[in-house]
Formats: sequence, C-alpha cells, structure tokens
Amino acid sequence: MEVEAAAPARNAVIIEVGGGGVSLVDDLLARGYRDLTVPNLFPAALEVTRRRLVAPDNLT
Repeated sequence: MEVEAAAPARNAVIIEVGGGGVSLVDDLLARGYRDLTVPNLFPAALEVTRRRLVAPDNLT
C-alpha cells in the first residue's frame, strides 16, 4: 500500500478527502492506523462507511 510508504508510523495523521463510501479507511484501520479524518460533503457516503466499519464508534 502506498500510504505505508508515505506514512510508515501507525500514529501518522491521515486525511482522506472525499473518502466516504470507499474502503481505504477500512484498510488503514486494519493496518493499525488510528488518526484518520475522512471529510466528505455527502453525509450518505459517510454513512455507508460508518455502517461498514467493524467499530463504528471510531468514526466521528
């Protein structure tokens, strides 16, 4: 994953603009990244991601 090359530290701050509805955030969480921000103008897209995540309390 290219993100690991750019941000090898699992405590790195990662912002995925427009990421609601895609699975990159799932992959990052599975790889141990925890400081993720996923802004999106479409609440429905974020809701898709929120429902898909194993621990939806991690998504704010």
